Formats: sequence, structure tokens, C-alpha cells
Amino acid sequence: CGGGLALLAMASAYPASRFEGVDLSRFAVEHAERAAATSGLDNLRFSVGRGEDLAPDGALDLVMTLDCLHDMTRPDVAAAAIRRAIRPDGTWLIREIRSTGTWSQDRRNPILALFYGYSVASCMSSGLSEPGGAGLGTLGLPPPGVEELCRAAGFEHVVLHDLDDPANLYYEVRP
Repeated sequence: CGGGLALLAMASAYPASRFEGVDLSRFAVEHAERAAATSGLDNLRFSVGRGEDLAPDGALDLVMTLDCLHDMTRPDVAAAAIRRAIRPDGTWLIREIRSTGTWSQDRRNPILALFYGYSVASCMSSGLSEPGGAGLGTLGLPPPGVEELCRAAGFEHVVLHDLDDPANLYYEVRP
């Protein structure tokens, strides 16, 4: 959930709904909690944890992972946990970096050329920070990789939405 910006916006727009944010960084969670307290919203909460920690009760209507799957040590385990946590009619919204998976194509987009360098400095390190980490890096989940990840986790419907964002692609994923 990072600092909670997306959740704060949704909690404000949909006061009858409940929102939960999870992040591995206690600093991000503390920031989100302070922002929530300042906003006066009482329909959201934050906790330190991992995607794998989601309750396997099939109770969630919507799960969002925004530019974070490629950073995870085990995105496959997180995807499987999301599948167990989401309702049969629920949706998983994924935002991942726009990439093709090949340097020769991606280098034509100046943003992606920059992201390759950032990948080595940050995202790859995060993905390899534990034994057995996937180490995908910033551009490690091009559309075929996202679809493979989702299908392996048990999702049947994966729809790519290209919103003409130069940095990101969006995926609507359903059981």
C-alpha cells in the first residue's frame, strides 16, 4: 500500500466500504496510518505484512498491486495468496511497468531505458533480498509474464488495459 495514497482516496470516495493496506515497510505503514489519522477516515486500516499474509477466506472484492509485483521476492506466492483471498466475482487490479521483455524494443522508450538502470539499483535487489527470490527487476513482468503469473495462481481472466500511460500497463484479473 506504500504510503496509502490510493487507499485514502478510495476510502474518502466510498465511505461505506472498508479498505485494508498491507506493506512490508513499517515506515510506509506508519506514514499511511498518520495520513489516515489526519484525514479523519475510519474505514481503512494498515498493517505491516506481505501479500502472502492475506487471509485465504475469499472475502475480498478488490485487490490492487501497484508497481510492486516485480519487487517481490516471491510474486508467485503472493499471486496464489491473492487468488485464495479474492471473491469468486472479485477483481485483482495490477499496475506494472510497461515493457516488452526485450531490451532491443524497450530501449526505444527513454523511460524504459532509464528503468533498466533503476532496476539494477533497486528493484532487482529487492527481488533477490531473500533466498530463492525471483529477482524480476523493474521490467521483469511484461504482459506474457503477468498473464503466466496470474494463470499459474488460478486466475482465468486476464485483460490488459493500455491506458496510454508511458510508464505503466494495467491488468484486470478475475477468477
